[in-house]
Amino acid sequence: MDESNGEGAGFEALWREHRPMLVDLAFRMLGNIGDAEDVVQDAFARLLRADLDTIEDVRGWLVVVVSRRCLDVVRSARVRRDGSGRPRARRASG
Repeated sequence: MDESNGEGAGFEALWREHRPMLVDLAFRMLGNIGDAEDVVQDAFARLLRADLDTIEDVRGWLVVVVSRRCLDVVRSARVRRDGSGRPRARRASG
């Protein structure tokens, strides 16, 4: 990360402040530290592309992005386990 300007330094501060909590959240949702770190890195990449002036609560924004990306990873893993490429049909109860 480029810290030669104020924006880079600010982003670095956000990374240091929020990364541990976000990795913990993602790990609890995914159960895999590698996947958790990938999701958090993706969330920060999205933050870099976002218009920070429109984000009132950066921590909250990051939590939502990480949570949604974790759900995407879980859904994707379920489809891969099915092997058909289609979501598995639910069984009828009763």
